[in-house]
Amino acid sequence: MTILSMKEMAEKIVSSLEAEYKESIRPRDPLRDAFNTCIKNNIQLPEWVSNGILRIFNNPHLDKLLPTLEKAYQAGNYGALKDAVYWCGKYNAPLPEWATFALFDSLDAMAIGDNATLTKWRTWLKQYKQDMDDYEVYSSVLEAREHGAQWAGNDIYAIAGAIVSNKTEDEGGKKSNTIKKVYQRIGERMEENPLRYFQLKTFQKRNVCHPHRSDLWNWIKKTIKAGKPKGLKNRSL
Repeated sequence: MTILSMKEMAEKIVSSLEAEYKESIRPRDPLRDAFNTCIKNNIQLPEWVSNGILRIFNNPHLDKLLPTLEKAYQAGNYGALKDAVYWCGKYNAPLPEWATFALFDSLDAMAIGDNATLTKWRTWLKQYKQDMDDYEVYSSVLEAREHGAQWAGNDIYAIAGAIVSNKTEDEGGKKSNTIKKVYQRIGERMEENPLRYFQLKTFQKRNVCHPHRSDLWNWIKKTIKAGKPKGLKNRSL
């Protein structure tokens, strides 16, 4: 019987970990074990280990996203913490220090029933939902501008209201003066704290699909061309 040396046994362990790494839903665990085994036994890192380490620590998308999420969280957009947990899990990456501490604090608050922290989260979520509704209106104004609507008068706001409501003001859609107020309010708030409106992956608003209305879009095109909003009712389209 051949007796394997400590180094040979370690190499065999590392080899077995490669298969586990490729098949595991948590590849960081066998990757970590293989790395530690190689270091302790002075074994050159296999290519799959070195590539796996680079993949974890060299992720341009995550490297750019996590600092933004940290700034958003610090700016009061607390849902950024859940996004950080989601993205780190998706890329099998460790949580950054700020997210680890914030997660501990939130879990502690739940465990001890800290009403102040729980209220903070509830207040944020209510505000975030409203902010996302407002941001949809804000985006509709930008879309109207892209279609050629002018800032003069209320043209752009009437068209934006039609886009977001899928009907004109005459039909009961959002009023142009309401659209204008929301747009101006968000513009001011974004100057103060743009990350308030950072759109989170884990708190996405459910999209409402409106049926395409050719008559409405004909009205929008004609209104843009005319430079003055006119009611949709009784118009020849």
